[in-house]
Amino acid sequence: NWLAEAPANVSGDIFITNDGTPATQFLGWSLIYRGTEAQALAAAAPLLALPSVYSTNTSFDSFYDYQKSVPADLGGVSSYLFSSFLSNSSLQTGALGVAIDYARARFNSTLAPVRSCTGTVLGGAVEWAGFQSGATAIHPGFRAARVALTCAAAWEAPGDVQFAEEIADGYATLLGTLGNGHYLNEPESHLSDWQQGFWGPREIYNQLASTKLQVDPAARFLCHHCVGAADEAV
Repeated sequence: NWLAEAPANVSGDIFITNDGTPATQFLGWSLIYRGTEAQALAAAAPLLALPSVYSTNTSFDSFYDYQKSVPADLGGVSSYLFSSFLSNSSLQTGALGVAIDYARARFNSTLAPVRSCTGTVLGGAVEWAGFQSGATAIHPGFRAARVALTCAAAWEAPGDVQFAEEIADGYATLLGTLGNGHYLNEPESHLSDWQQGFWGPREIYNQLASTKLQVDPAARFLCHHCVGAADEAV
């Protein structure tokens, strides 16, 4: 509720993970506030008043200076992803609760994957830039979203793959009903309505498919759920 009502100059990231065990959950916020330190602390006061909250704050002269302080990626793991664009209304109806339940869920199996979710808190120009229908190929749900949430089920042994995907797909379906659209760069591979899920209105996808046919008529550049993947003409 706090996030849904927060001003547009609040952005950043949300981290939810079970750290590999049902008994260990972690919810972290890396919130960026464009303003003074006093304004940022005042805006975050309702969060800081919650029990078991540990916080620190740092001021930067610019977003670029902040970005230089972010640690480099340390590599990756095998994982199955699913994503959803969450609006303020979907946050207020419990969408983040689904992500938390996903990380906390217990399974009677030693193959239960490490589960985590990362939400990019959107703000500023995202809310109005290119909002006109058809102005860009960006899903309209992204323009109206407060959080672009991506969750993962990660595994180590090859035998864990199917179990991890089954767990993820169940929550992906539920989260998809609460959100509007999916992030193309972090998609689930079992998405049935991927054309609309990634680009929104059918006319946007049709325009992209038409361009694809013009510049790559032999479909030399193709991938799973990419533009043209399901078009017989391509």
